[in-house]
Amino acid sequence: MTGSSDAIILDTITGEKRNYQTQGFTNYNMLVIDQSLKNNSYISFVNTNVLHAEENYTANVTGSEFKIKNKENSYQLFGRGSVSQIYTDSTDLGHNYFIHFSKTKGNFLFEVMHNTDSEDYDPNDLGFLRQNNESSWDVEFNYNINEPFWKVLSWRNRIEFEYRNLYKPRTFSEFNITLMSATTFAKNYLHTGFFMHFNPVVNYDYFEPRVDGWKFNEARSGVYNWWISTDYRKTLAVSFNTGAWKAFDYDRYGYWFGIRPRIRFSDKWLLTYDLNFDNNFNTYGYVGISRKLGWLRHKF
Repeated sequence: MTGSSDAIILDTITGEKRNYQTQGFTNYNMLVIDQSLKNNSYISFVNTNVLHAEENYTANVTGSEFKIKNKENSYQLFGRGSVSQIYTDSTDLGHNYFIHFSKTKGNFLFEVMHNTDSEDYDPNDLGFLRQNNESSWDVEFNYNINEPFWKVLSWRNRIEFEYRNLYKPRTFSEFNITLMSATTFAKNYLHTGFFMHFNPVVNYDYFEPRVDGWKFNEARSGVYNWWISTDYRKTLAVSFNTGAWKAFDYDRYGYWFGIRPRIRFSDKWLLTYDLNFDNNFNTYGYVGISRKLGWLRHKF
């Protein structure tokens, strides 16, 4: 519970002072009930409540979370859901849910995730949510070899597909594909890998313009990055990375490279130096000044 807070306002012309209440008495509550289950599973109940009694404002969020694992700990199902309620002269109700199913044991792994935040979901009085009104699907496949074979110590691979849309209206916003592969060699612990990210279709960002009904078009594009590093266990080591990106409109592209030498004095002390070069061509943006809207924007 917090008492009321006042500010002293001074009129610099007349010298008159007056008190202004910036926040009245506020009560914050949080309740968590958690039950452990077999196989390291659990289920829980959560409630948060914020009461501004003098302002006729109450924010309440009620939710539940669970994780279910099988006996071999090779599969798990995780989920959570909550309802937000904001009471003033009217009532605003919103909801959120997230479900995640994954294979967690073996060389071949996968994850399937779905998240939805309704347009009125608002937990920010005693929590944090960057943006609501969004729904997304994410599917990820991994194939990892953690036992040495041939000249390789370990090898990790991942492919991921991500799809997003607005919750209301059900409008497409984003589709991305990500590829990654990384290898560590057994003889010299040389580590190398690459990362690729693609937007095969035009994506739409409905939050960037900060204006309802507007959207920012993100062009079809691709990003590639490759890295290599020597044995980090040694006193002297160095890593190098290079990459490039290409957007399929207005001939926009860029490339970069960097080098990172390091000196390892002990298990606790390390000195690293970063040298990076980045060059971009034909990047576009906009500067807009509107007396009616009263804002200035610059976008690259």
